Amino acid sequence: MLRVIIEDYLASIKDERAFDLPFIALLAGLGYFDIHKTHGSNEKGKDFIAKFKTLEGVEQWVFQSKCGNITKGDWGGGLNSQMFACEFYGLEHPSFCADLPRQSVIVATGTVKQHALNEIDSFNKDTVVKAGRKPLIIWDRLKLVEYFVESVEATIYLGEYGGISRMGDFLSRLGDAIKGKACTDQIELYSRSWYRSDTEASKRLLNAASESAVLAWRLRESVSPYEALHSHLGFIRSVAVQLYEDQEGDNISWLRQVYGSAAAEVCVLAVDYNRMLEYLSVQQGGELSRIFSGTSAIVAYPVTCMRLLECFALRYFLSPDELERGDLCDAIVNLLTSESGCSSPISDRYAVSIVWSCLVLVIAGRSEVVDQHLRKVTKWICDRYVLGFGLAGVSADAYEEVCSLLGYPFESIQVSRTNGSFIATAICDLAAFMSDVELYEHVTTAFRTAGVYTEYYQCDDSLSQFEVDGLGVAYFPSVRFSMVEAGRLPVEYADHMRTEVVGGSSLSNVDASIYVCVSILLRDRYFPLLWTQLRKSCAG
Repeated sequence: MLRVIIEDYLASIKDERAFDLPFIALLAGLGYFDIHKTHGSNEKGKDFIAKFKTLEGVEQWVFQSKCGNITKGDWGGGLNSQMFACEFYGLEHPSFCADLPRQSVIVATGTVKQHALNEIDSFNKDTVVKAGRKPLIIWDRLKLVEYFVESVEATIYLGEYGGISRMGDFLSRLGDAIKGKACTDQIELYSRSWYRSDTEASKRLLNAASESAVLAWRLRESVSPYEALHSHLGFIRSVAVQLYEDQEGDNISWLRQVYGSAAAEVCVLAVDYNRMLEYLSVQQGGELSRIFSGTSAIVAYPVTCMRLLECFALRYFLSPDELERGDLCDAIVNLLTSESGCSSPISDRYAVSIVWSCLVLVIAGRSEVVDQHLRKVTKWICDRYVLGFGLAGVSADAYEEVCSLLGYPFESIQVSRTNGSFIATAICDLAAFMSDVELYEHVTTAFRTAGVYTEYYQCDDSLSQFEVDGLGVAYFPSVRFSMVEAGRLPVEYADHMRTEVVGGSSLSNVDASIYVCVSILLRDRYFPLLWTQLRKSCAG
C-alpha cells in the first residue's frame, strides 16, 4: 500500500523543486550527512551535495534532480552537459570536498527511457570511467520508491515505533484528504505523531516529510489548498522541535535548509489559495462575499477573509524578496479596507489572523491602517459580548463557533455565555507594541466597559512552545493591563508580559519566522516577544 502511495505521489510532481523537501529528508534517512541544497545559477550540475561513509572511507556525492521522465532528447538537450559538470567540475561551497572520491547521481521522479539509458551508458564508458572516476548512477522513480518504503516502513509502520496502527492512522487521514473532508484541527492533531516518537531523528523527519508531502498533494488535488498548507505547517512544527532539541548538534545547517524548503512549499500553497479565491471572486464581479450562497455566508465569508490574511502574512514573513513583501503589504491593506469580513472574527481561533496581518503593516509603516482596523474589530467584539453570548474560544469546534455567534436569540440552542476573549488580549498587545497610547487606552477601556476578560495562553521556553497540550502552557483567565501614566505605557504593561519568556534562548538556532508558522498551526499563541525580532529581520 505504501509503495503505491509513494509511486503515485512521485508521478504527480510537476515541478522538480517540489521534490526538494522529501529528497533532503530521504538523504538523511539513508545515512548521508553534510547535506546541502546547492541548486542555483552557479551549481555546476549539482542540485544537492552530501557525504556518505563506506568501508573504504568518506565519499562526496552529488545529485542532479529532474522532474518526470528522462528521454534521449532531455539527455542531449542539456542534461549531458550538466552531468559532465557534475563529474568533472568543482563547486565553491565550504562543504564540497573535491579531493574525496566522487559519486554522481541522476535523480528522476519518472523513468529513464531506454534510448536515454544507452546515451548514459556511453557517457559512462567513453568519458567517466576512462578518466578513472566512478560511473554515474540513476535513482529513478522505482529506486526512490524502494528507498522511501525501506526507510519509512521498516522503522515506522512495521517497527517498534507505531506498528500497523500507525499506518492505519495515516491511511485514515489520507482518505479524508482524498475526499476533501480533512480539517485543520485533524491535521494538527495527527502531525503531533511526526515528532512524538523515540525513533532516530533522521527517520522521524523523513517520515514527517513523506507524510506531509503526500497529504498536501492529495489535499491540493481535492481543491483544499488551505488545508494542504496546514500539512506543511505541521511538518515545520516537527522541524522546529528538532531545531530546539539539537541546539548544540551538528545538524543545525541541514535542519535550516529543510525549513527553507518547507517554507517555500507553504508559500506555494498560500499563493494557490489566494489565486483560487481571486478567481472565484472575479466570477462574482470582484466581490468576495458573493462567492458564498445562502446563510452559510454569515460564517464562511469572515472565515475566508481571516484565512486570506493569514496567507498574505505567511508569504510576507517567509519571503526573502523585498519587492514581493511590498506587494503583500498592499494586498493586506486592500483586504482590510475593502472586506468587512476582516473585522468580524467569528471566534478566538482567528486572533492569530489579526495579529500577523497587522504586524506586517506595523513593520511596513502602515500603522494608521492598523489603528482603524483594530478599532473596528474592537467594536465588533464588544458588541458580541454586550448584545450576545460572546465568541467561542480557541479550542472550539465549528459547531460551537456558530452556536456562540448566532445562537443567543434561540432558546432551543444550548449555549453558555462567555466573558473571556483571546482576541481582545491580542488587540491590546498590538496597540502596546505600536506605542499608540490613544489606541491602547481606547481598546483597553472598551473591553473593560463591555465586561470582556482578556485571556492569554503562555508557554515556557521548553517543548511546550510547540504544543497545544504542553505541560508548560499556563492559562491567564483575565490579564490585567496597566493604565497609561503621564502619557506613556509602562515597559511591562500587562501581567503576561512580566512572565513571557519565549524569544530569548529559543532563538539561538531558529529563525523567528518559524514561530509565525507554529502560531498559525496551533492558534492559541502569538509570541509577542518575537515581534521586535521579526521587525528587525524584515527591515534588514
